[in-house]
Amino acid sequence: MFSVLQQVIYKYKHYSFIKHVIIIVLIIFTYFGYRIYVWANTQSTDNAYIDADISNISAEVSGVLTKLFVTNNTRVNKGELIGEIDDRDYKARLAALDAAIQACIKNIEIIEQKISIGKMRLEQVAEKLKLTKISFDIISIDFTRVQALSNAKFVSSKTLDDSKNEYQKVKTEYKQAQLDLDISKHNLQLLELEKSAAQEKLKELTENKKITLRSLQNTKIIAMVPGIFSNSNLAVGNYIVMGKALFSIVQDNTMYIKANFKETQIKNFKSGMKVKIVFDAFPTKVIYGKIRNIAPATGAKFSLIPPDNATGNFTKIVQRVSVLIDFVSPNANLVPGMSARVSIRTDQST
Repeated sequence: MFSVLQQVIYKYKHYSFIKHVIIIVLIIFTYFGYRIYVWANTQSTDNAYIDADISNISAEVSGVLTKLFVTNNTRVNKGELIGEIDDRDYKARLAALDAAIQACIKNIEIIEQKISIGKMRLEQVAEKLKLTKISFDIISIDFTRVQALSNAKFVSSKTLDDSKNEYQKVKTEYKQAQLDLDISKHNLQLLELEKSAAQEKLKELTENKKITLRSLQNTKIIAMVPGIFSNSNLAVGNYIVMGKALFSIVQDNTMYIKANFKETQIKNFKSGMKVKIVFDAFPTKVIYGKIRNIAPATGAKFSLIPPDNATGNFTKIVQRVSVLIDFVSPNANLVPGMSARVSIRTDQST
């Protein structure tokens, strides 16, 4: 009886051991199977780095830098004053333009007064011409009548001469009135042209004033975007050249990852996919992001001299495609240019 009991206990222990072994083997297979599945559905690259929107600021006017309020690697707000360029020349130019504009306005007022007088003069001359023509018409008729009577011997030669003299006098006055009218019209036209020229000059001076005023305003160097002021060699006394880059501003909240994957890796990539990021600077810390978009062409096609495989010997090279990745929760210690390793699970749903 005792020996039978020993056999049962031994058999039970033997089956229990096998059961535990099977469970352990299943766990190991499950673990490594999952790891293999994850590995097969994960694409990674260490050709990745942080990028950001960086504004390179240049001056819109030239001159000597007289004031500088910001130093490298400090935060600036949008509209914050960075420095000032010597504005004395621009102020002097603005004052000269103001004086020229006032003189031009005064000249236009004088011309307009002359035009008003000229119009009154024209009305008077036109009225005089009208009256002179009436007199001329009457005298012409009278002179024609006297000529007819003289031919018929009904009037004396003296009467004819008097009538003729009167006719010549009125005729001269009539022609003079016509000439005066033409001169008045011509003078009025000249005044109108002079006014138009003065108005064009005023318009030109006003535009020059706007440009000079803008130049004066641009002597103040302003931060156009918020961010970190950097890459500056500015110092008081430097001569600033218009259009030359003075400094850079790394814009706030614009950092992203630019990962260059092989063309064979991006088949199943989609916008919105979750991305695992590990930076060389923080190898034990994992940061997450998501795919923003995928470049429409390989990096080689955007190069200065794209490759032409139709000429010469051909060596096939796996191309790289840029994938932009946004941070889900960016780290304050990250800066543009840092290298990273990114991994993307291609079996995930977006």
